[in-house]
Amino acid sequence: MLRVLALLVTSVAFVRVNGTPLQPKGDPPQDLGRIVGGEETTIDKFPYQVGIRFLGAFHCGGSIFSSNIVITAAHCIYNFPPALLSVFAGTSSRTEGGIKRDIQRFIWHEDFDKDTSESDIGLIILEGHLDFSKTIQPIALASEGETIPPGTRAYISGWGTLEDDGNLAESLYSASVTIIDNLVCAKAYIGIVSITASMICASGEPYGGTAPCIGDYGGPLVAGGKVYGYVSWKDKCSEFSLPQIYSNVANLRTWIDANIKKYSSY
Repeated sequence: MLRVLALLVTSVAFVRVNGTPLQPKGDPPQDLGRIVGGEETTIDKFPYQVGIRFLGAFHCGGSIFSSNIVITAAHCIYNFPPALLSVFAGTSSRTEGGIKRDIQRFIWHEDFDKDTSESDIGLIILEGHLDFSKTIQPIALASEGETIPPGTRAYISGWGTLEDDGNLAESLYSASVTIIDNLVCAKAYIGIVSITASMICASGEPYGGTAPCIGDYGGPLVAGGKVYGYVSWKDKCSEFSLPQIYSNVANLRTWIDANIKKYSSY
């Protein structure tokens, strides 16, 4: 089974999207994803976005939950020593500026399965705190059991490659995607992987247009000013006939809240 589960260099392939999507209240300004390679953006439009580095090299994305907690996909931290990873925030650049925080510890969901991407969610507890500013801000999460209707416009961002086997983006990129019904998504993935309640799916315009790629993993899927998912995997960046798969925050919220409470004293 072909899988793109980047573990050492883990962002978003974009191609032209026709039409101008509606802008949900609370989302970033709509200047996204209308040309090949997507649309370069700035961190002040996505101040919740962070990057994760492994031994100094870019690895994954994530989002700020609080001054000392970042949320990402479990596969971005699974079996990695915390001392070898760090988080950067507050910069549009993949390599320069912003602030860096070392990691005290991280936790991934006990039901996470690296082969199926079941329960692909994890928490990062930072060493020290982030100082909030115009370019560093937390973002709310979808509530437990909350649904996001098919057809809803959502937004993805990251520093990943802009095409299969391409180079990582030097600056932050962003694009819009459309939520796909899980039953439709499951039919598309028959024989490849099972789509479960811990996952949600999205696609470009439609079944094409935009897709996460190497480096965007762990980055947030945002609609209405809330995170509904984290980039989990896709069979191939350029295979636009298949939707993208994200961890389902609303389904995993009980676990998220329990572990945030458990480690809130750190």
